[in-house]
Amino acid sequence: MQFYHSVIIRFKEYDNGVLKKMSNRPFGRKKYVSGESDEVNRRGDGLDLGGPLGQDNSHSDSSGDNSSSKKQSGGPLRTAGKSSPILLIIVAVVFMFLNKNGGTPSDIPTFGNSNNNNSNAIINVGELDRSVSDKARPKQGVSNNADSATIMIYMCGSDLESRAGAATADLQEMMKAQIADNVNILIETGGSPEWKNNIVSGETNQIYKLTTNGMELVKDDLGSRSMVEPETLSDFIRFCKSSYPADRYQLIFWDHGGGSIGGFGYDMNHPGSSMTLDKIDTALKNGGCYFDYIGFDACLMATLETAITMEKYADYLIASEETEPGGGWYYTNWITKLSQNTSIDTLDLGKAIIDDFINYTPQGSTTLSLIDLAELDGTIPETFKSFSNSTATLIKSDNFKLVSDARNEVREFGRASATDSIDIIQFAEKINTPESKAFSKALQGCVKYNLTDDGMKDCGGISVYFPSQDLNKVDTALKTFTRLNLDEKYSECIKNYSNLEVGGQIASGQGTLLDTLFGSLLANAGGSSSTSNSKPDVGSLIQSALSGGMGNIFGGKAVPTWVDKNLILDSSDYLKENSFDSTQLIFTKKSGHEIIKLSQSQWDLVQDLELNVFVDDGKGYIDLGLDNTFSFDDDGDLEADYDKTWLAINGQVVSYYFLSKEGTEENYVIKGRVPAMLNGGLVDLILEFTDENPKGTVLGARINYNGVTENEAKGLLTIKAGDKIDFLCDYYTYGKQLQNNYYLGEQLIVNGPLAISNVNIGSKKYIAAYRFTDIYQNKYWTPSIKGQ
Repeated sequence: MQFYHSVIIRFKEYDNGVLKKMSNRPFGRKKYVSGESDEVNRRGDGLDLGGPLGQDNSHSDSSGDNSSSKKQSGGPLRTAGKSSPILLIIVAVVFMFLNKNGGTPSDIPTFGNSNNNNSNAIINVGELDRSVSDKARPKQGVSNNADSATIMIYMCGSDLESRAGAATADLQEMMKAQIADNVNILIETGGSPEWKNNIVSGETNQIYKLTTNGMELVKDDLGSRSMVEPETLSDFIRFCKSSYPADRYQLIFWDHGGGSIGGFGYDMNHPGSSMTLDKIDTALKNGGCYFDYIGFDACLMATLETAITMEKYADYLIASEETEPGGGWYYTNWITKLSQNTSIDTLDLGKAIIDDFINYTPQGSTTLSLIDLAELDGTIPETFKSFSNSTATLIKSDNFKLVSDARNEVREFGRASATDSIDIIQFAEKINTPESKAFSKALQGCVKYNLTDDGMKDCGGISVYFPSQDLNKVDTALKTFTRLNLDEKYSECIKNYSNLEVGGQIASGQGTLLDTLFGSLLANAGGSSSTSNSKPDVGSLIQSALSGGMGNIFGGKAVPTWVDKNLILDSSDYLKENSFDSTQLIFTKKSGHEIIKLSQSQWDLVQDLELNVFVDDGKGYIDLGLDNTFSFDDDGDLEADYDKTWLAINGQVVSYYFLSKEGTEENYVIKGRVPAMLNGGLVDLILEFTDENPKGTVLGARINYNGVTENEAKGLLTIKAGDKIDFLCDYYTYGKQLQNNYYLGEQLIVNGPLAISNVNIGSKKYIAAYRFTDIYQNKYWTPSIKGQ
């Protein structure tokens, strides 16, 4: 029998109302600890990691985000970061596509970072809104007596098809529909070297017409063309319109997606880029066709930037804020509905598409939206401009924290890939100015239908790029916005925010993340603070940084042109008054416990809190990752007692990295990742913990493209009996050199459901510390806790 105990976060209400239930404290997952003592590794004495997997000098965070490929028993193999894209795909894990008519439930990770309450649902979730603003322009895509329809499906097969047959499965769904003679379904195929059927070629692009009788090849002389080049899409649109004219046209993009910055598509036959929004704009302009709707059967494309781009070419946009399951849309029913009535209102057709997407998809972080682009054209430009202008002013007028907290408290999508995509309706509501309220109301009016599963009820149906995680992408975003002629006020808004974040990072007085980590943990394990005993002079730090280089902030890259030194200098007083004082991260004794005691004003500057643990193997330190497990005493002080346990899968301790939390302490969803090799392919196992299942579940594995594409992997891999899993970890030598990545423990051959537990790390020496993240995304470590 196993015995469990949980780490309970205790709250105290102060009668004076200054602190109510410590609402300014982060919340973490409840930890269930096995009563069994389990060594970190079972290869005899010490931690035999199986040999180094290669070193990646681009590593930028102790969170291990650069976990990559491995060696075979000490034999060298290039890391994924240096491999060719084709090699990476060749060694990629077999993508187990879930048949929508049966199979093992799968799930998609949610990448939010909020403390928002899911009970505060957006009002338009699940309700079809037929209202039309008097500011909306007339619809152009379909009339009430449309006698014919042409559906264009731009199917970039990628690894979704070559490994899983996902495109083939969707083609079969389409052919199961009752396809009327006056409904033309045209599909261009490409982007995959192998198709899981005996019809489609992996060597050349082709165009097929789908009927209930099968696939009719109508154009076979296209050659091998990149599916992410605008000309390929433009030619497809022109061919379909001229060869199959109709009363209404519909366009569907099928593949991976990467949101506002990453764009659409991963062509395995022509790797190296994606079709960014400005390229899509070019393709649609040259295609010369106006659409009833444009749909993205791809991840992360329900963004405001996408909608603004599509507005000139369609009446509606159908897309998902979140990553999509591997199966994507379900095609049979809605094609039948369209065939039965080619004049069906797009609202009803869109609702059918979205309903089937949710109903035929295994539950787990799924959402799909129908956005009225005609209404967006009439209601959004002015409200967006006002929102952007007022928020930019807020940031410049000593209210950066308000905006940063709002950003932190809303749902974020594609977090593991640092897409910096957040729900814009939630965000505008959190900003809570007259301008943001008006903008939120206008956006909700544009989202005519938004259906989610139970875990996504707080999604508004449309997201936006708002930088925080990766400031190196800001320049790309700004250039894209310029090419798309997006309102310059929004560019000013995100520049202001990014500049204040840069200023806050300068004001922290820290070096690189590795310098900070080594200073707090590895230089003098067991007592050194992460900073000096005196708080640095913020003004001097800013002056010094601005007169010299800021390479630490941008990973050694050149300082981008959007950095406004005058704005940062003008904000010096604000940054000084609103900077986290890491000198207060010291341990004191209270009632037999080590604690960290901070003032409420300091806790107000903390957005995330995680436990970071390293195991000493006699030659260096194994990084076990970051887990959001912690507890507070009744006075709201952090109890800094490490219980010598860590997360394990099937009894094997693994490197685990917290990803996101949604909800409240009582009603939460927490997700994290475990870097691994699955059957020789680089993946992250995705773990989920909820208030209903605090012990946790392994949802599946997400392919880690390791920089080969900006797009987010569509769907999770199902882990099945016989699969081979090698857990990965980062490793630091005593000489403070990162050596990523190593095997951790024995290879696991799956023979049943994977079990999550927290086990004792045994007699190994360890060092641990708590990592604080402030409103500027600075990372601070407490003094190290050591023991064995």
